[in-house]
Amino acid sequence: MRKTKASFEPSLPPFRVHAFGAGVQSTSLLYAWALESEEESRANGTMWRGFFPQGRPDLALYADTQSESRAIAASVDEARAHAAAAGVPFEVVTAGDLGHPKVASTGTQGIFVPLFTVSCEPRWVTSTTPVDPFAIARWTQLQAIAETRGRTAAENAEFDAIATHDVDVCIPAGEEGQLRRQCTAVYKIDPMMKRIYELAGDRPIEVWLGISVDEAERLKTGPNDRVRYVYPLVFNQERSAGQEADYANLAPMNRNDCIRHLIDLDTIPAKSACVFCPYRSEYAWAQMKREDPESFERACEYDERMRDARPGFKCYVHRSRMPLRAVAFQASHPQTLDLFGETDISVSGGCEEGYCGL
Repeated sequence: MRKTKASFEPSLPPFRVHAFGAGVQSTSLLYAWALESEEESRANGTMWRGFFPQGRPDLALYADTQSESRAIAASVDEARAHAAAAGVPFEVVTAGDLGHPKVASTGTQGIFVPLFTVSCEPRWVTSTTPVDPFAIARWTQLQAIAETRGRTAAENAEFDAIATHDVDVCIPAGEEGQLRRQCTAVYKIDPMMKRIYELAGDRPIEVWLGISVDEAERLKTGPNDRVRYVYPLVFNQERSAGQEADYANLAPMNRNDCIRHLIDLDTIPAKSACVFCPYRSEYAWAQMKREDPESFERACEYDERMRDARPGFKCYVHRSRMPLRAVAFQASHPQTLDLFGETDISVSGGCEEGYCGL
């Protein structure tokens, strides 16, 4: 995705896009602007009254990884119909099938999912360390300072004065790790932003993201001066002059507020996450195996297909680093911490950016 400032005319009205993720919050956000007109919301006295004082978005956009469940595909089709009824175009973009990534020109199998790994052979790495072993603690501390607040001139001089040498270290087989997460950027953000830039012309860009207030740690600014991220479920929206007396925002909204809204509309979407998302909890895996065997089979097939995709390592979808078919899932209740003491973040795909599984 481009990180440089793109050419645009700041005085033009922004091109506003709802980055639809097909999950609870994003669906609630879409239904808020698609299903109720200003007059209806005022008459009904609903919580969405005046939620969008500047009007509906210019476009709803969904990035399809081709790796989600049939239930999510149905949610996308329903959202598309509601957007069309509200007069808002709904488009689907894709970067291809995340479950069957291309092989690079070098012959390496592409893996964009943060799979868990175990090395199956020893390897040598070169490590830089102080010559004086008594200086290692201070040298490590100065490295950490550089990564957090930044070193002062005196600390830089102290760091540079520590004599170091390179040491070859053998890492034995069996080392556990995790691949870098690239799925959100490559299969969500990049195709979305490419299409948004194509349609926006010279206008500045607003990207609406369905992140709720209980996920505030996922809030970010846009990637450049042209793109502004907007969070209607977290912050009250801007109004035109003279609207203060006529509109009443009720943000911030949390996930439970969104669920109540969708229950009022007699709908609850499935959790939006790729079927083989490694961030799924024990309970979520058990629930999929029990209630959606088709998706679980797809996840198992992916797990098996990627096992030897990285030379020198075994790759696994499940954090236990066992074949998914062989895992005895431990959790029996969604509020129970799983075997690893972690909650299910597959709903967001472990995604800080806010494009995945909203």
